[in-house]
Amino acid sequence: MTANNLPEHKHLYDVSIDVLELSEQAWSVCVRGGMRRIGDLVDFYRRGPDAMIDSRPPAFQLLTGEIKQSLIDKGYWHYVDRDADE
Repeated sequence: MTANNLPEHKHLYDVSIDVLELSEQAWSVCVRGGMRRIGDLVDFYRRGPDAMIDSRPPAFQLLTGEIKQSLIDKGYWHYVDRDADE
């Protein structure tokens, strides 16, 4: 968290998941699950496996590997790791 108690990845709520270049299926599952921004995905992965069971469509569980790899490839995964340690 920053000094004003906002997550360090707040700016990622301005970045569309389109930058991840996901497959159409993965993109659709994210959108149907209410995750349209990179910040939403960072929050999702920070919450861990319970988030998959509780709040997302079952198809999302099948596509988390693709989505995570895309976050890694595009340089966003460090926000998941860094924020989780704070």
